[in-house]
Amino acid sequence: MKTLKEKISELPEERQQAVKTRAAELIQEWNDYVESMGSVMGEVEHLTNRMSMELERLIEKCDKQAKVLQHIIPEKFPGVYFIVGESGEKDRNGLPESIQLSPTYGADFTVLYKRVK
Repeated sequence: MKTLKEKISELPEERQQAVKTRAAELIQEWNDYVESMGSVMGEVEHLTNRMSMELERLIEKCDKQAKVLQHIIPEKFPGVYFIVGESGEKDRNGLPESIQLSPTYGADFTVLYKRVK
């Protein structure tokens, strides 16, 4: 079986030149296509980064809203603890010496946590 190069060499000279010209045109079209795809890929990467940042922002916002809901209707979120009291002097960061935590809504006990110096 003959190679493409051998088959082309058997063509008349003017036909060989036409094939070479067309091959050069196709190569140029391909290079242009590859170059344009590079710019498209850059845009896709940019959009992907923007979407990722927006998704992170939305997740953070949802986490904050979930925290608000846990405090508005704690009976719907079993196992969520919350601060029910504080005592003692506050430090330079505004934190009290101790806090009282309830392990869940409706619990009949609380736990006292004290700051360790």
